[in-house]
Amino acid sequence: MRTGVATSGAVLASAVALAAPPAPALVTVGMLEAAGPYFSSGRWQRVASVGSVVYSADQESGVRVVDLSDPAAPVGVGVIDTPGSAWSVAAGTGLLLVADGDALLVFDVAVPTAPSLVGTLPLAGDAEWVAIDGSIGYVASWHTVLAVDLSDPSLPELASELPIPQGLVRGLEAAAGRVYVSVSEQEFTGGGALHVLDASDPSHLEQIASLPVAADPTGLEVVGGYLYLLANDSAGGSLHVVDVALPETPVEIGSLPFPGFASDLAVAEGRAYLAGGDGYGPMTASLRVVDVSDPEAPAPLGAFASGAYHEGVALVGGHAILGGTFDVRVVDVTIPDRPAVIGVLDTPGFVADVAVSGDLAVLADEYAVRIVDVSDPSAPVERSAVEIPSRGVALAGNLVLSVDGFSLRVLDISNPDAPAPLGSVEVLADRVESFGEHALVTHALGLAFVDHSNPEAPEVVAEYPGACDAWEATVEGATAFVASGSCGISLFDVSNPDAPFSDGMFRLQGASVRGIAVEGRIAAVAAGAEGLRVFELGEVPRLSTEIGALRLGASGVVNDVELEGGIAWLADRLLAIDLANPAAPFELGGLFGGGFDVEREGGLSYVATGPAGLLIVDFGPEYVPEPGAGVLSLAALAALAGTSRRRTTWNRPPRNGAACSARS
Repeated sequence: MRTGVATSGAVLASAVALAAPPAPALVTVGMLEAAGPYFSSGRWQRVASVGSVVYSADQESGVRVVDLSDPAAPVGVGVIDTPGSAWSVAAGTGLLLVADGDALLVFDVAVPTAPSLVGTLPLAGDAEWVAIDGSIGYVASWHTVLAVDLSDPSLPELASELPIPQGLVRGLEAAAGRVYVSVSEQEFTGGGALHVLDASDPSHLEQIASLPVAADPTGLEVVGGYLYLLANDSAGGSLHVVDVALPETPVEIGSLPFPGFASDLAVAEGRAYLAGGDGYGPMTASLRVVDVSDPEAPAPLGAFASGAYHEGVALVGGHAILGGTFDVRVVDVTIPDRPAVIGVLDTPGFVADVAVSGDLAVLADEYAVRIVDVSDPSAPVERSAVEIPSRGVALAGNLVLSVDGFSLRVLDISNPDAPAPLGSVEVLADRVESFGEHALVTHALGLAFVDHSNPEAPEVVAEYPGACDAWEATVEGATAFVASGSCGISLFDVSNPDAPFSDGMFRLQGASVRGIAVEGRIAAVAAGAEGLRVFELGEVPRLSTEIGALRLGASGVVNDVELEGGIAWLADRLLAIDLANPAAPFELGGLFGGGFDVEREGGLSYVATGPAGLLIVDFGPEYVPEPGAGVLSLAALAALAGTSRRRTTWNRPPRNGAACSARS
């Protein structure tokens, strides 16, 4: 089954009888989107917190104030409309400092949800970065660091300034009378430095040390005698651990590279939380959790992906608060090592499809069908390969059905170490779905039904050439659902699989359907860049009601979907979407981008990632659905009747018409 992306939908009433999954590790538990009167620019920047209240700098829109007393339901308290552009915030000693372009703003946050402006210090340059250490605030523009006396917050006073003659300031941190400045000499081309300033006398800032950094340094934080520094270059990002117990002689003692890049971090209790993820490919992430309990050997724990770039991070209790493009997101980090890639199998070709049953996975690997032992998911092992072209695979008992664009081939894998080719039939086919002793194959020029009851002589029993591109298909009961690109979804009655007939079509406005998954009365539809669309199926499948939608960011084009226990699993970003309330799909979290197919088996996700091979991902036991979950009861459907939904009729073409449009 192959499907798409996701978008936020209207909130339905409470009567859906889907089993709600328990909150898994590294999962979104709350989200506040940048929309409405509080949120104009849609660019959450750096974040700071006082208790359960979070402040997010949002450039020209000011500072947003968000109450996280209930992490699952963030409340936008309001926005501080600052005179300039709020670039960053810092909190400490009952104060909130805002770097607001041409001024430093000082707020009293004795009542955290009602910050009160008490002082302003006009500045000649652009204030981009801000930090606080006791009664001294520090502000940095691109080329200067300022020390500000806050002993009287209503009268902030410039104590001293220090030019940074070479490079651009990219980060600022202050602790124990020292100021740490990350400086980029050539952005993204590699090359920068960490400067250490002595601020024991705030009236006289003095640089006392400098440590070269090979990449472009950004965010930094000091905890317990160690400084944690992020750096990025064209090859990706990296975390560097620097011993600053003797600030005059900083020494790098550990580092960890990672894909994508990160711009901000928070460190607590032996873990570093890295925010970023502006990348599109395998293993990019919006949040990374790194074990720094041994500072000399930082080690990855877990990663979380979303559809947006998150530029700032703060910690509130057991939650990481991410601020960035379009939303502030609350992520449960109490169990940081899930989701995690637990197994990888690199293959010579391009893995476009995967089918899994029990301890075996079958891969369509461009020029071979590969049989893989996954009895130990952490160490998948190829047992055999049949050197034939393959674009898609399906399992039917001990048979593998493989399609290569122009034919369907049948392999016997009763002995996985020695698969035996049986029969084949010429048919246009890029993907294949097996049901009973039949298969439905899809192609850019249409679709066909194949009888493989005699595996040595499979036979095409029906063909439906069409003007659209048939991406994928799934069969539930007596109905085949075909994802038909820009033409929407095509339906076929397969109650007699030797004589299937077209039973309707539904076009999704502005969407290109790449896949569909069905569970009970719920259909999850991959709508390409338009996201995930959720439908309630009628007793007659061609009568359908769209009840929910979820759309990801600009890079959110998903190629496949699986439905299991009220959770939709999406690729290409491997995302888990909670459909406990199908009218309001909620993005729980995910791992990376770059997948072409996802299959679920034994509580694990198997992802075909093209050139990166097969990945096996564990989201933790919390994601294993309970038996019977994910089915809408008739009572629940009746309760939904009073809600506002879009009623759609699936247009039924004549039975004999080859008019089934299928693919884009």
